[in-house]
Amino acid sequence: MMKGFDSINNDGERHKLANALILSVIFLIAELILVSFHEFWRDEVEDWALTFNSHSVSELFHLTRYDAQGKLWYLLLYEWQFLTSSIASMKILHVILAAISTFVFCYFSPLKRFLNILICFGYFFAYEYSIMSRNYILELLFLFLGVGIYLKYKGRHLLLVSICIFLLFQTNVYGIIIGNLWYGFLIFKLINTQTIKPIKLIASISIILLGLFIAIYFIIPPSDARFNHAVDWRPKYDVLINTINTIYTAYIPFPQLKVEFWNTNITDGLPSFQVIQFLLSALLLVAVSMLFYRNKKVLLLFYSATIGLLLFCYFKYFGYQRHHGQLFVLFILCYWLYIGEDKGAASSNGHNLGLLNKYFVSGILFIHLSVTVVAAYHEINYPFSNAGKVADYLKKEGLDDMNMAGDEYTAAAVAGIMDKEIYYPQTKRSGKYMILDDAKEWLPEQGIIDKSYEHFAPMKEDFLLLMNNPIAPMPGNYQLLASFDHAIVGDENFYIYRIKPN
Repeated sequence: MMKGFDSINNDGERHKLANALILSVIFLIAELILVSFHEFWRDEVEDWALTFNSHSVSELFHLTRYDAQGKLWYLLLYEWQFLTSSIASMKILHVILAAISTFVFCYFSPLKRFLNILICFGYFFAYEYSIMSRNYILELLFLFLGVGIYLKYKGRHLLLVSICIFLLFQTNVYGIIIGNLWYGFLIFKLINTQTIKPIKLIASISIILLGLFIAIYFIIPPSDARFNHAVDWRPKYDVLINTINTIYTAYIPFPQLKVEFWNTNITDGLPSFQVIQFLLSALLLVAVSMLFYRNKKVLLLFYSATIGLLLFCYFKYFGYQRHHGQLFVLFILCYWLYIGEDKGAASSNGHNLGLLNKYFVSGILFIHLSVTVVAAYHEINYPFSNAGKVADYLKKEGLDDMNMAGDEYTAAAVAGIMDKEIYYPQTKRSGKYMILDDAKEWLPEQGIIDKSYEHFAPMKEDFLLLMNNPIAPMPGNYQLLASFDHAIVGDENFYIYRIKPN
């Protein structure tokens, strides 16, 4: 009888493995097609350029010291660049990581297959954290892997889970916030059920503390970092409302239907949209509370981590939709834990659970899938950024050897793609990437033009000026060579001017 049970169990494992492989292959093919339409924008290029210009690991840590992120993504790019010097290859690497994350999620997931599909092809998972090459995909990979191992083996491989959390800490600050609170949940459960040996607990805590120390050491930027502002403890009512509203925009990320759809929400244009978003955020929290009420530990994890993410948003860095999406990642984590620890919850016919499982969760996931379709439509029909087109134009026209100047935030994307130094008048220095120290001086567009002219005029050679808006009126010694517009990232439209010093 036991032999028959093992056979059924093995058959179930093989079936689940096959399903996970099939879905991850489909995901890989779909993402490779979509990413072929994606143009790198400045944050992606910055990661590549910093790594590409590092000739040792110590230099890599030095160049990335101002970026308040973990170093794992940089280290991976550093090793990857021994294989290829093509920035386009970063897309391939990132999509492969996304497909591996999809496999891990689907293989370990206790959710129904159609929910796995909706989650994996939802907006944050299939677009924001897969198409754009950033460190968030490593966060998802190690978060899913750790949770999957924990649920499948019921804490028997605690040290392996601890290593996953160690690596999770090395991705970004959101991984630290979610990972710390999830680890507390995990340890509390194991201690409460008396399924952990003291020696294993000590070893696990040692791994976690070491990972936390390393992460904080590298994430805290130098004192002269551009964004290293002291925490403002004064109450800020408008910021508080906007912070709470990120719950709604994370769960319902449906954008405005326009070219520059990214980081917008369909409610943004409504009268009193902040009040509407606040009320919807409150309703979402009520629904989640009803969903998780049978497992108070999961509910506590959800609220403690949500509060942690919101406090970081409120006090330190408000961020954009990709940052607010961490709230939705947390929801998926908690839902995964909830169903994984109570298999009956998924099929509960209770009044609130039955309706919430049937309509709320799947409804939210269908919205995310529809947003992926909207994002894919815009990726295919519009350039995400025009930086790559500018680089191609300059090389094709033989202008890539000329001196160039431009706004640091946008021109740095062109510099990184071309691997060429461009002069940034705001910091009075040239570079292939941004250095996010406090040397930057704010300049209006006319100031960028004037400072660039002052820098290159004594050389008595023509130079190129990369602007994000047309210059009007245009002086006689300025020649507009080309313009690139209709980018999804609005401030990465470019107007290329050739300037002859008087």
